[in-house]
Amino acid sequence: MTMPVSPKLQVSAKIQQAIKKFLPKPVFRLLRSARERLFTWRAQQNYRQRIRELSQRKDKIKVVFLVSQSAKWNGDSLYRKLEVDSRFSPIVLYSPLEHASVNLDSDVRTECRFFEEQGYNFATFSNVSEFLAHKPDVVFYQQPWDALSGDFTPVKLSQYALCLYFPYSTANCIENQDTWYWCSLFYNTVYGHFVINTAVVEQFNARGTHNVIATGHPKMDVYLEPVKTNPWKDKEKYKIIYAPHHSFGEARGLWATFDWNGRELLEWAKAHSNTTEWIFKPHPDFRYAVLNTGRMTIPEIDEYYNEWNHVGSVYTLGNYFDIFRTADLLITDCGSFVTEWLPTEKPCIHLLSDKEVPNTRSIVHENSSRHYYKVKNLEDLLAAMEMLVVRREDPLAEARIQDAKNMPLDSAKNIHQWLIETIWRKNDEK
Repeated sequence: MTMPVSPKLQVSAKIQQAIKKFLPKPVFRLLRSARERLFTWRAQQNYRQRIRELSQRKDKIKVVFLVSQSAKWNGDSLYRKLEVDSRFSPIVLYSPLEHASVNLDSDVRTECRFFEEQGYNFATFSNVSEFLAHKPDVVFYQQPWDALSGDFTPVKLSQYALCLYFPYSTANCIENQDTWYWCSLFYNTVYGHFVINTAVVEQFNARGTHNVIATGHPKMDVYLEPVKTNPWKDKEKYKIIYAPHHSFGEARGLWATFDWNGRELLEWAKAHSNTTEWIFKPHPDFRYAVLNTGRMTIPEIDEYYNEWNHVGSVYTLGNYFDIFRTADLLITDCGSFVTEWLPTEKPCIHLLSDKEVPNTRSIVHENSSRHYYKVKNLEDLLAAMEMLVVRREDPLAEARIQDAKNMPLDSAKNIHQWLIETIWRKNDEK
């Protein structure tokens, strides 16, 4: 997934680049590797001490989910699993950390209301002292970008808690050398890193990282539950989600295809409003990226969102799986969504960019989208819309349904059991 780089990390990168100018590449790599090994060793020493302490605890173990964006929240099934276990006390701690595009007070209030409405034990924090005041025993990270530098790195928090991670995306783009360069220290210094399947484990093992466990992904556990809400207004209309990515002009991704389909899909939706209903579901960083790259002004993007509200609705928060499960079609260039959509067994138009950097997509996403309708231009997109929406033909349906049967579920149960065995060193299924 494309990484938003914080100002502090940019400074750190500039310092590293300056050092590289004066050192031969082999020397620089040796020093960087030695630093990473030292920090990894230090974190592991801390984790051993934390586990010894936790195994002797008589009171509940405080499990913190460190969250900075509601749209990337994906730990509900694990939270609920821990909530009913008398040995654990889960809490969601929220702060729009440095990288996040959520800055306005009104946006923060909306974010907080989202978590409060889920019924979680919930609190906000603004610095590491406030975070540590909650006395975390176990910390689950939402994404590496919150912890690549500063006070929230696994190395620093390992002094207080067992640091664990499962990505907000259903898979890590470990093939991407640039992402590995930024995140390898994070990956190596968390105690446990939970991924969707063994193919991803093998990718990390090939990099020399051996703390990765295949458990499935917690966000996919929702498919084991019944639909709770149906957001669509008209039962008779064909229901379509348009979910554009945000990676404009970035060397690490370039997945975004909005330039050639964003306005065109809106016009198609208007022209077919009698038979279709739409939900516009942009990536959490989409609005910021559109403004930051000069594609639209604030009035222009506000008007664009308003137009989607006239055709259907706009949804920018988390907990969107009921929207997925009650829709008929997904149109997206977001990597994670192509995997998250698969268990619906419904068709997906997978938008592809001709500017995409090779090897930036996960093997998980590639396998999930094998039997989606791949389009790279407006002509092919309109042809796919005509086939799927107007004529209601879906020739890849049978193969896609077979793909969906291979999706691992029940991740929360697997991570919960791993926690129990790690802390108490026994197979206790209490």
